Amino acid sequence: MTIEEKQQMVKRAAAWVGYLEKHNRDYSLYENMTAGAGINNWTRFGRLADIVLYGADRRVKDGYPWCAMFLLAVLYEMKAGRQDCTAPAGTMTVDAEARRWVAEAINGGSPLTWHAGVAAWLSSYRHRYQVSQHPHAGDFVVYLDKNGKPYHIGIVESVDGGGWFTTIEGNTSAKDDNVVANGGAVARKKRKNFQCAFLNN
Repeated sequence: MTIEEKQQMVKRAAAWVGYLEKHNRDYSLYENMTAGAGINNWTRFGRLADIVLYGADRRVKDGYPWCAMFLLAVLYEMKAGRQDCTAPAGTMTVDAEARRWVAEAINGGSPLTWHAGVAAWLSSYRHRYQVSQHPHAGDFVVYLDKNGKPYHIGIVESVDGGGWFTTIEGNTSAKDDNVVANGGAVARKKRKNFQCAFLNN
């Protein structure tokens, strides 16, 4: 991605800070930031991920943990230059050019079928781009457990000095700066001394 595209991506992600997942699959609530909040992983981002992954509004990814799907949706809408309305069901249209661009940006143009999960992002970058120990604004940050297994992903918004960096993450907790891999919100986090890998292309 170009520097400008990364800046646009961060800006679009930041616009969703404060979004809460919904208590059920009520599409009329999906574009509302806080109404209908719940704990079942129902979000607009899962629906948009179907468009990016499969080229159709299949409604199969919605309801699953969505940190990676948040990023897919952000990238897709950033490139499409529009915010899709996710209601009513079955009415979403595909921007084929934006979908191709996301596949190129994340997976070198190869299909993105498995990229609703974090491990696929890390694998793609290890094969095609750069994985670093040092953050830069616009990088994706993948959090790793003690065995090096990826379990959560976000976007680096800024590098703040002294080892600190700020992220925007989907499906995390809005209450503190711990890494919460299924927390239900889009939130801005301050990070330092976490085991993670930074993905840069």
